[in-house]
Amino acid sequence: MKLHMNLLHGSPRLARLAGTAALTAGLAGTMASGAPAASAGVNFPVINQKAVIGWGANTGGQLGNGVISEAQLTPVQVTGLSGVTKIAAGGTFSLALRKDRTVWAWGNNTYGELGNGTTADSSVPVQVTGLSQVTSIAAGGDPGSSFAIRISSTGVTSLWAWGDNSRGELGDGTLNAHSTPEQVTGFSVPGIAGISAGDAFAFLLGTDGQRPQPAGVESADKDDRAGQRDHPARGRRHPRARSQVERDRAGLGRQHAR
Repeated sequence: MKLHMNLLHGSPRLARLAGTAALTAGLAGTMASGAPAASAGVNFPVINQKAVIGWGANTGGQLGNGVISEAQLTPVQVTGLSGVTKIAAGGTFSLALRKDRTVWAWGNNTYGELGNGTTADSSVPVQVTGLSQVTSIAAGGDPGSSFAIRISSTGVTSLWAWGDNSRGELGDGTLNAHSTPEQVTGFSVPGIAGISAGDAFAFLLGTDGQRPQPAGVESADKDDRAGQRDHPARGRRHPRARSQVERDRAGLGRQHAR
């Protein structure tokens, strides 16, 4: 334990992560059943389907409570944000996706991580410019870039990115930062199912573009077809069993016929 504490003391980043993990464990019982999951990050918000709550480092206003401070040791609620379905914690900024499919951001904005066309930090949520019909979000670190998946009215998905680009993390072929969302191109997949961002890199999960079968439908059809092969008579109509009255009548008919 002593060695563990010495390591944490020598690494402020590890110390922040350890503190966050402890708070997360302590509040695990307060999460509502079926609540959307938060992404991993230094400041790990908890969502109770009505409000977004965060704690930890707040030097860039990334906790969204209108205050900038070195550290927030107890949970605080993000100001003026409701109807949230997904959240993502970046290096020193945060993202939220609302039910109306708009994206909101707060915290450090040195490289345009908030996507509102400026580089001014904000300790309260601001709307990301020009994004609608968003289905998923991701936030990277070191110092930070943002990603969003959009879906068009015809069902076509596209990937958008903004923020720091000093190591090409926005995928646009340049090293230029963007303070507003830009579409990521240069990959060839029919659809996009997910996006994940790390420290100055990102991954997307591509799909074949086909609509998935409802759970259990395909397997049930296969089982039924297999059963018919094993038992050819399955599915055929069998003669209806005669009642006792019908059997008696048939017996009387045979007696009269003798």
